[in-house]
Amino acid sequence: MQSKEYRFSDIEYIINDGLILMVTVTPLEASAFEEYFSPLESEEFIIETRKDNSTYYLGKFGKYNVAHVKCGDMGAVASKGSIITVINAINNIKPKFIIMIGIAFGINPKEQSVGDILVSKKIILYDSQKISKKIIHRGSIPEADNNLINCFDNIRDWKFLLPDGKNANIEICDILSGEKLINSIGFRKELQLQFPTAKGGEMEGAGLYAACHDKRIPWVLVKGICDFADGNKDKGKDEKQKLAMNSVLNVCIHLFNKDYIFENLGVKKKK
Repeated sequence: MQSKEYRFSDIEYIINDGLILMVTVTPLEASAFEEYFSPLESEEFIIETRKDNSTYYLGKFGKYNVAHVKCGDMGAVASKGSIITVINAINNIKPKFIIMIGIAFGINPKEQSVGDILVSKKIILYDSQKISKKIIHRGSIPEADNNLINCFDNIRDWKFLLPDGKNANIEICDILSGEKLINSIGFRKELQLQFPTAKGGEMEGAGLYAACHDKRIPWVLVKGICDFADGNKDKGKDEKQKLAMNSVLNVCIHLFNKDYIFENLGVKKKK
């Protein structure tokens, strides 16, 4: 991806016009997103700018003007994790809404496939617990924005074929979020028992929620299943992660190529 560097003060007029913020975490996620990114109508290259220890890229994703930022660390609470990254982006970019895209683990390999898409109805912050004779969950279970959920819940004309010939499935569901990188079927089953409505899990959604809550910024988490947290995460890891990310980007670009999909959120397409 070719980009041109600008001072932040020189591109504030673009920010003030209203942008959507797309957030990724891993280098693989960011690199995959860049394949779908193009320059703004008035620019030859993607705009690159920096502020508050973050680098932002401004361009077009489908028919909409978008800012992209990558978290510097996995998880929510690290110094460059999702809480700090998204808080800074809200203050700097002032987005109309935020979509975090990336990869996640699934819960049920009999009913789910690598490449299926999880869209957050609710995020379950599973790390907040009271440990005594039994484990008592004390965390929040925040809901994503209903307008954004509706955009993904009513897709009828999208197909993304998986290697087995099946179409990728979009599941509007509860998603676990915590600081643990889970690759243990025993621990995954413990979480399933505690949170039977969850359909998958990841590490950054808790920070997305926390950053957006006080500012009342609409948000949604959209992540592709790349493994099942069962001890086999490293088998074919790169290929599975690429498949999961391409599935997510394919459905997102499908939405972002619609003319009026985000008008309820105050965002209009660009020519």
